Amino acid sequence: MTSKKLLSDTMYYALIQASNFALPLITLPYITRVIGVEKFGVLELALVFTNFFVLLVKYGFDYTATRDIATSKSDNLKVSNLFYSYFFSKILIFLVAIVIFSVCAFFSESIQENFLIFFLTFMGVFADFLLPSWLYRGMGDVRFVALLSFFVKLLFLPLVFIFIVNEEDYFYRPLLMSFLSIVVAVFSVLYAMKKYSIIKCRINILKSIYFIRISTPMFLVSCFIFFSGAFNIVVIDFLGLISAVDLGNFSAAQKVIQIVQNVIVLSVSQVFYPFFVTSFVKDESKFGSLVLITSIYLSFVGFFIGIILYFLSDLITSYLFGSGFIDSASYIRYLAFLPLFTLLTNLFLIQGVSGMGRDASVMIVNFLFFIINAATLVWVYSIWSVEGLLVQRNILQMVLAFFGCLMFIYYYRGYRKASSE
Repeated sequence: MTSKKLLSDTMYYALIQASNFALPLITLPYITRVIGVEKFGVLELALVFTNFFVLLVKYGFDYTATRDIATSKSDNLKVSNLFYSYFFSKILIFLVAIVIFSVCAFFSESIQENFLIFFLTFMGVFADFLLPSWLYRGMGDVRFVALLSFFVKLLFLPLVFIFIVNEEDYFYRPLLMSFLSIVVAVFSVLYAMKKYSIIKCRINILKSIYFIRISTPMFLVSCFIFFSGAFNIVVIDFLGLISAVDLGNFSAAQKVIQIVQNVIVLSVSQVFYPFFVTSFVKDESKFGSLVLITSIYLSFVGFFIGIILYFLSDLITSYLFGSGFIDSASYIRYLAFLPLFTLLTNLFLIQGVSGMGRDASVMIVNFLFFIINAATLVWVYSIWSVEGLLVQRNILQMVLAFFGCLMFIYYYRGYRKASSE
C-alpha cells in the first residue's frame, strides 16, 4: 500500500465514519426530546453493557486475524482456511456470550427491570459475530466495512421518526438497530465469500481453539480499555451510587466523545494496522520513523479537535440533547482532549508494539492501568463524583500514551539491534 493510498483510505474511512455518526445526530435530538433523560440513560446503559459482548465475540480477531490475512492474502487456499477457522472460533465464543448474558440477567436487578431493552440491544451482538470485518481489513478493503455500517445507519434514519413517537416507544431504537445490523451482516458474509473466492475447507477445531488462544492478549487489551473507560459508569450504576439524571448527563457527554473517538481513532486503527504490519515485515528499518512521524501529524489533529470540543461544548449539548442535559456540556469539556490521548495510545501500543507482534506486552501494560483504575474507581467517585471519574480517565489515558511511546521505542530499538548483529 503506497502512502498516497494510505492517506486516501484514511480520509475516505474517516469521511464514512463521520457520516455514520452524523446520521444518528439527526435523530438523536429527536429521540432525547421524545423519550426524556431517564429513558435515554437506560438505552445508553444497555448499550455500554452490551459493548462488552461485542468485544467478546470479536475477541481480538480484528488484530490477529487481520494480521494473518494481510500477510497471506495472495494465497487463496490459506485465506480460505483462515476464514473458516476464525469463523468457527467466533461461533464458540458467541455461545459463551449467550451463557454470560443469561447469568448476568438472572442476578442483576437493573437488567431484570429493563430486560426487553437489554435483550434487544444484545441481539445486535449477533451481527458483530457474523460480520467478517477482519477479512475485509486484511484483504485491504477497509472502505467496504465502513460502507456497511453507513448503510445500516441510513436505513435506521427514517424508521426512527416512524416508530418512535412517544416515551414508551424507546424500545424501538435497539430493536430496529439490531435487526438492520443482522441483515447487513448476513449480506457481508455471503458477499465476502463470493468476492474473495472462499473455497470450502474442513474446519480444524484444534486450530480454531489455537486462534482463540493467540488472540487472548489483544482481547484482554480491548477489555482493559473498555473497563477503564465508559464501563466505569456501569459499575457505579450497578452499585446504586449514581442518580438517573447524572447517568443520563454522563451518557450524553460520553456519546459525543465516543463519536469523535470512533471517527478519528477507529479510522486510524482500521486503515493503518494492516499497513503497519506489512511495513514491519517488509522493511523494519523504516518502521520506527514511520510511526513517530505519524504521531506528530495525529497529535495536531487530536489537539485541534480537542479545542473545538472544549469551546463548542455548550452549543453541541444544546443542539443534540436540549435543556434537559444541562450538565453534559461541562462533562464534555472535561473529556475534550481524551480523543488525543486515546489516539496516541492506539498508535504506539496497537499499531506499533502489537504491529511488531508484542501482543503480550500490550496486554500487560493495559492490565496494570486497568488495575489502577479499578482500585481507585469507587474512592474517586465518593470524593469527587462524576467530575472525579472524568479527570481520572484523562490522567490514566495520558500516562498510558506516554508509556506506550516508551515501550514502542524500547522494542523497536531491540529489533534494530538484533537485526544488525
